[in-house]
Amino acid sequence: PAQADASPVASGQQLLKASGLENILAGFPGWGAEIEGEYMKPQLWTTQDLYEALAGCELFAEGRASLELINAAEPCLLILMRDYGDLPLYLSVSRQHILVEALLWPISAVKDAEAFNREVLRTHKFFSLSTIGLDRQPDGEESYIMFGSLSAASILPSILFEIETLADNVIRATEAYEDFLLSAED
Repeated sequence: PAQADASPVASGQQLLKASGLENILAGFPGWGAEIEGEYMKPQLWTTQDLYEALAGCELFAEGRASLELINAAEPCLLILMRDYGDLPLYLSVSRQHILVEALLWPISAVKDAEAFNREVLRTHKFFSLSTIGLDRQPDGEESYIMFGSLSAASILPSILFEIETLADNVIRATEAYEDFLLSAED
């Protein structure tokens, strides 16, 4: 039998071609970027480019998630994760990074914020690629969020992995910290 080219670059190209992902990636930042010396010239995503690339991915094409481009002063993507009970995720692209985040709950929904904050600081390392923070909502209320961040030059499979990992981590965090939340009876 003929020996296949076993270089990592050739193997990756063969995998992309076989999966059909090569056709989706063609024409988007980072795909086919010229190599200068040993380093690839970085190509940065825009929100519009990322919207178009994600729309063709299996996650969205199969209806396991929906995707909406929100054109505002700072455009972002609203991703509804159908497999996670229509969990809303927001993805934004700015100069050098991509941020994917989800609202967890308002501080007012936590029984003892100080005890909860200590627990989060002890345990957030168990949610790979995600962290928990506080963010002020448009109505002024502070809420806990979970987020992940990547380089704006990340490849599309890494961005998809971040999206799905964040959705999974939000569900896991909700289960892990449920004892810290007020119940309907409280």
